Parts: sequence; structure tokens; C-alpha cells
Amino acid sequence: SGTASDDGVLQSVTVRVNGGTPTVMSGTNSWSGNVNLALGDNSVLVAATDVTGNSSAPITLQVRYLLPDP
Repeated sequence: SGTASDDGVLQSVTVRVNGGTPTVMSGTNSWSGNVNLALGDNSVLVAATDVTGNSSAPITLQVRYLLPDP
């Protein structure tokens, strides 16, 4: 989940994990959604697009997904 803003009106927020297919999140200025992570290190890119089709530069997060100890 997160927040996004624009001078105009946002159309969508997308998240791409490890170069895969972008997933459209629910909501725009305040958004959330679910994505699948691989075990270990993941590269997560988040970008917003406004109603005129302008996309933000993606924000990149590095996420490490580990299984809990048994």
C-alpha cells in the first residue's frame, strides 16, 4: 500500500515485481494491492499514471522475502 499524488487526476498505480507483468493496484491517491514475491531478493517498481497518460518515474524498492523459522 502507499500514496501517490499528481497536479491533475491520477488514473492508476502499477506495481511490477522482478520485471514481470505490471499489476494495477486498487485506488490511486491512496492505493493498495497484492503481488507475489519470490523467495529471496525482489525488485519492486511502483509508478503512477495520470488521466492524460503521463507516467511517473518508477520508484524502486528492494524487498527480501524469507520464510519464517519453523
